[in-house]
Amino acid sequence: MEDPKLEKHFKSHRSTVTSLSFSPNTKQLVSGSLDACLFLWPFKPQVRAYRFVGHN
Repeated sequence: MEDPKLEKHFKSHRSTVTSLSFSPNTKQLVSGSLDACLFLWPFKPQVRAYRFVGHN
């Protein structure tokens, strides 16, 4: 097993992140937070692709 290291740093949530999920192809990440937003992040390029507001 490789040593863990920080690969990417994503910043946009305004509150505590409570959930994360990788896509099956590991090319995207979805994060959910107490700020009632979901973010869909592609790994390349490192930008926020979509913001979904009002999730429960």
